[in-house]
Amino acid sequence: MSDVSRLYEKGGILEKWNSLAEQADPEYGKRLFALLKEENILPKELEKLRFLSVSANGGVREILFTKTLDEEIENLPTKPENKPMIIASDIASINYQVPEFTNVNFVRLKADAYGLPLPKEAVDVIYDRMGAIWYK
Repeated sequence: MSDVSRLYEKGGILEKWNSLAEQADPEYGKRLFALLKEENILPKELEKLRFLSVSANGGVREILFTKTLDEEIENLPTKPENKPMIIASDIASINYQVPEFTNVNFVRLKADAYGLPLPKEAVDVIYDRMGAIWYK
């Protein structure tokens, strides 16, 4: 385990970072979704989306994004055959609750961003908001 991961785990000085992120910007998921859509980063067919956050911490931003994606799909006239997948990865062992989503698969993964156990081309979007790249 790295020194960085200990900072965010239970008892670390940044343990509450995750809850502060949601309090600071509860609309983050909607804004991120709108930005990725506007910039044509999201696929037109949302069921094909494989989104990886390499430094999810406690998953607040990823859950907010997934909630928005789930609502977008719920409002489609025809439901896709497959569900998009959101992978929230972090090097730290942070226990957090993930709500159930009807239209999206949400996966938690404990892994170092520089050694992910995923095959090449397994994801469409790699997202890192001041995480792994920040600390490298």
